Amino acid sequence: MVWLISGPSCAGKSTLIESGACERITSVPQAEANLIFPISMPDPMPTDDKTMFHYNILRTAKVMRKEDTESNIVVLKAYRKDNLLSRFADQCRTHTQAIVLVCNQREILRRASERAVIEASLEESGMQNRYNRKYWQYIYSVINLTQVYKAWLKELDRLGIAYTLVNSTNAQYSVINSIEEMKAVVKGEKH
Repeated sequence: MVWLISGPSCAGKSTLIESGACERITSVPQAEANLIFPISMPDPMPTDDKTMFHYNILRTAKVMRKEDTESNIVVLKAYRKDNLLSRFADQCRTHTQAIVLVCNQREILRRASERAVIEASLEESGMQNRYNRKYWQYIYSVINLTQVYKAWLKELDRLGIAYTLVNSTNAQYSVINSIEEMKAVVKGEKH
């Protein structure tokens, strides 16, 4: 089984993978995890039970200026237009379990304000790795995070990928048992 570790930027995907909580949730020891980012996705995609695909559910978000106003809007393109997600789903959907990290907006904004690099593990590759704090802080200031999560869950359902919701607001990584509980986490009503 391939693990699709998903959530928006700064929800804690890498932190989960590097923690003991990941092994508790997935049964994959951290030292044995084969972490794959969309930017470095091999073809074919490995399908063993130690593969973890790190996916930012806001990777298709774009800031656009409306022509009739001076305000910017955020457009989240349909996930099915994301070629990397489509390729992943085509190769792995029948043997994938998704972990959806749910975090409240205030905590995500705090993390984004402190973040310096996209991923520490990418520094060695020579790729552009500076985290664009202003961009992500802006995205989070104008989106409805609950709606983003709902859209992602709908896409996982469409793909036939089972998922587990996990509260990543704190280091406990507790399982979320309902959509109502997910909404409470996003709103900061449940930690």
